[in-house]
Amino acid sequence: MGQLKKNSASPAAQYFAEVLRTLRVQAGLSQNDLGNLMAYSGAAVSAVETGAKPATDEFIAAAEKALDAGGLVAAAAK
Repeated sequence: MGQLKKNSASPAAQYFAEVLRTLRVQAGLSQNDLGNLMAYSGAAVSAVETGAKPATDEFIAAAEKALDAGGLVAAAAK
């Protein structure tokens, strides 16, 4: 099977991706910057933001911590 494309990701996954992207941009971080803070690659951040790959529990926890998101990342993942 091929990778998911954004328009084929579930509405919940699209919502999570938009929240993640918005928080990252508001923090003034590139995908590479956020990836470095999370111990992930910028490509991994991009894959989640575009809906190509779902966020794992570990990714969600790392993003929450890196963005100091006050629970927003975790809430958006539910």
